[in-house]
Amino acid sequence: MSRIENDREDGADSANDLAVLREQLVDRLWLGMVLVIALAIPISLSRAALTGWLPLYTWHVVLSVATTCVLLVRRRLSLRIKSGLFLGLLWCVGLPGLLSLGLAAAGVHWLALSALVASTLYSRRVSMTLGIAAVLAVALSGTAFVLGWMHVDVDLNAYVRDPAAWGTLVLVTGAFIAVTVFAYGTYNRSTAHLLREFRDENERIEFYALHDELTGLPKARLARDRLAMAMETAKRDKVRVAVLGIDLDGFKQVNDQYGHAAGNVVLRELANRLKSELRGRDTVARMGGDEFLAILVSVDSDESISPVLARLVRTLCLPVAWQGEQLQVGASIGVAFHPDQGSDADTLIHRADEAMYAAKREGGRRYNYWTPD
Repeated sequence: MSRIENDREDGADSANDLAVLREQLVDRLWLGMVLVIALAIPISLSRAALTGWLPLYTWHVVLSVATTCVLLVRRRLSLRIKSGLFLGLLWCVGLPGLLSLGLAAAGVHWLALSALVASTLYSRRVSMTLGIAAVLAVALSGTAFVLGWMHVDVDLNAYVRDPAAWGTLVLVTGAFIAVTVFAYGTYNRSTAHLLREFRDENERIEFYALHDELTGLPKARLARDRLAMAMETAKRDKVRVAVLGIDLDGFKQVNDQYGHAAGNVVLRELANRLKSELRGRDTVARMGGDEFLAILVSVDSDESISPVLARLVRTLCLPVAWQGEQLQVGASIGVAFHPDQGSDADTLIHRADEAMYAAKREGGRRYNYWTPD
């Protein structure tokens, strides 16, 4: 399997990881809701001594039992079902309190929380719909109380002086903030980590789209782009560019005798030798198989690169160690110059190849300049 395919599979795994993070967020929210219930329900029910047993308290007990049941079976539920049930739970807690106690209700903020949760797990449209619904619920409830259509059945002055009422509010608010910060903080950190992984994977995919997986050298497409840029620079600076077509001698025999693993070792080693012998501003590319291309910029004359070519041939002819064996290969090099022998990339590469094949016909392990004949 190629490295690009592996990176693509890693990207798919990361996308699955994001779905897992969403599920973990919902599970933490359910766990936090149970924590809120465990803290608030005993104190909340103690208010019955002041207000009497209200239908709201019965409803809170029912919701507490239902929440605990969902938490116990959450592993069997899909993310969509758990998310929908959680949003429904928030409204089932907040709306009855708003209708029963108006502004004195401690659970009104759960309506706003539903919009926040929906913004993470659903689309922006769903989040905005819940947010607008929460505002309308508060506005309509307030209107009903202001016009006298609804009224509170308890003495609010006594209610707000009741320690149990304030204790419920403090605990619910504190637990609400703690649960939300913990759940969303963990989710955001994990999401940021996944985004960095996505970015790194995309960079790797882009790199190997233009670079050879085995040697890390540029592929033919990138080599042609760099050659075009080098020719533009040479035209402006009035210098020459040398294009080297390089083909290994004896590589097929090594591959046939020792296998592709040995051949890959040879290709990587000779690619590294090519890079080390040339300047940083020059380019070495793998064109395919055992063929390479080198682009030497700012070349003064044929004589100026003759020592470079001789050194390349000598270096590429050195044996390569592999599992106790000394694998012997060589290289034939053909050279064409811009602008003397071609004004476009295809012509230069073709003529460098012609010169390289001429060197092979002369016995290989040498370099040869392109000439018209």
